[in-house]
Amino acid sequence: MNGGLVSTVVDMAKLDVAARLNSGDTVESYGLGFGLTTYKGRKGVGHYGGGGLGFATGISHFPHERLTVVVLANSDQRAGSIAEIVNRIAAIYFPNAGHK
Repeated sequence: MNGGLVSTVVDMAKLDVAARLNSGDTVESYGLGFGLTTYKGRKGVGHYGGGGLGFATGISHFPHERLTVVVLANSDQRAGSIAEIVNRIAAIYFPNAGHK
């Protein structure tokens, strides 16, 4: 999906909803391009892509916090940096964020 990709935060939010199973549970392993993630002890599912072509994307959903963070950037990102940006934004909204 490199090059010519056009997306919005609304598109990414639709993808987040699509990552839920019919039971309402979220993806528990890897599917639809999502993998398991953890940050500051919080379990999540996410996907990070782009880099090298002038864009980077990141989405993480933390089901227990009922929180999804999407970042779309018009710049190259080194591996892992877009994930770190997404996670740092998410941490602002974690309960007791200052205590973990």
